[in-house]
Amino acid sequence: MIQPADANMVLFSALLPRRQPRFWARLQPILAEHRVLYRFITGTRDIWARDFCPVQVSPTRFVQFTYTPDYLADVPGLRTRREEMSIPPQIRWGRAWGRSALVVDGGNIVAGEGGHAVLTDKVLAENPRCSRAALLTRLNRLLRAEKLTLIPREPWDIFGHADGILWFVGR
Repeated sequence: MIQPADANMVLFSALLPRRQPRFWARLQPILAEHRVLYRFITGTRDIWARDFCPVQVSPTRFVQFTYTPDYLADVPGLRTRREEMSIPPQIRWGRAWGRSALVVDGGNIVAGEGGHAVLTDKVLAENPRCSRAALLTRLNRLLRAEKLTLIPREPWDIFGHADGILWFVGR
């Protein structure tokens, strides 16, 4: 599992500059100043790319999970389907690309040092056809995690994302 600080590119929904033009006007020069490579994903229905984007698990490998969040059940127009997205070719070239039928929001994956991945237990409810053991085994393999930890989801939290609960900092 690769930590965000080790990622070599930032992906944005192509909708971001149109829907948030003032924000994008401030962000773009910062990205340029710090020489941050970025690309746009077209065919998205929302700007929250973290949840539906492919997850970078190594410098040369990405995994695309299935994105069918229960919190968008009543607003399917915001649910980005991977078959509608167009991933920039620069990401695909020279990189392994995996797809998984597992339902996992990218915001529910927090990467830590040493290949540690943390998710909330919402991932169990999202994948009812998998036993807990089988699901954890598949997630370990797909994420290339040395260690995988499930933490409890707050009962009132409709998203159930680990990135809203914790973040690894420092060494």
